[in-house]
Amino acid sequence: MSISRAWVFITALILLSCDNTQSVNTPEADYFLFSGQPFGLRLGESAAIDGGELIIGFINILADTRCPQGLDCAEPGAATAILVAQSFTALEQVQIEIPPGGEVEVVFEGFKIYVLGLLPEAQEGVVLKAIDYIIGLQITSPD
Repeated sequence: MSISRAWVFITALILLSCDNTQSVNTPEADYFLFSGQPFGLRLGESAAIDGGELIIGFINILADTRCPQGLDCAEPGAATAILVAQSFTALEQVQIEIPPGGEVEVVFEGFKIYVLGLLPEAQEGVVLKAIDYIIGLQITSPD
């Protein structure tokens, strides 16, 4: 192949690779994870699972009545977290009641969302702000 024909070939490859008619839409998320991986989200953060099959975001803590560490409460209380879940076919806010020590399971579009816990633990005399919270999650894909 002559040098001029090689340049034409290379130029054609470059132009073809710049074709924007077939773009891949990357989901907007703070983290990209695989199904089954445990992870934590702070308020306002989101994670895309398995390339965006599910995007989960932590959007609010409505209430936290968990019994503070070291106290003996008549009721254990719970925290109420709001997540937003989006699959290819649905978008939904998910409200989750998280007991002290936390483990809860929610199903969304076949995805199993396991809440592993909510940090920090409640402490006597300490008022937490929403930004202080980290929700521990693990998500498995539909079978």
